[in-house]
Amino acid sequence: MIQTAQLTEMPLAGMYEEKVYEGPHENDTWTWVKFEDEFYHDTYGQFRGKPVATALSPNNDYCYVLTDILLYEINRQNPDSYAICDYYSFGGTMRDITLTPEGTLLIASYYQIYILEKPLCDIEGEVYNVVQSISSTLNGEVDYIQFKHWDKHILHIEAVNFYSSEKKVFLTYDAETKMLAYVLMPKREDNL
Repeated sequence: MIQTAQLTEMPLAGMYEEKVYEGPHENDTWTWVKFEDEFYHDTYGQFRGKPVATALSPNNDYCYVLTDILLYEINRQNPDSYAICDYYSFGGTMRDITLTPEGTLLIASYYQIYILEKPLCDIEGEVYNVVQSISSTLNGEVDYIQFKHWDKHILHIEAVNFYSSEKKVFLTYDAETKMLAYVLMPKREDNL
């Protein structure tokens, strides 16, 4: 069973077991992910597209790998079994992913945050018919959403103010209440 997944460089040929995870798009760029199982055995996965993020939780049966063109869902018990979602099926660009402490997948596009409570492999049809936006409170005011880190059940998020590309915006998502909120940062007083 996959225990860890980390973005890495291409391994030396023949040093480790390798698996190619194909996708529907022809692309000369590849992402490499180092997987470790419960016996500390390393395997390397090769995925189409530029590397973006990985997400793994003990409370989810799947490991997720996001490249700039595809989202891969790998069965942690059987890594040969995987599903793929591209931006056509999702309905836009996927910029970041994370898993809540309960194991629910969150996906960030440029302007929205979505929750997917069902595995990709169980979805019939387009993914955009199943994902739910949790960022309606943002009112299109933010851009370049990035998930930063979890502090227990609170996800810290960074974005850019849509109307002022110079200004960073900080948000939190509470996985227990499923509420998104702005974080007011204290004003810095310069002694100049």
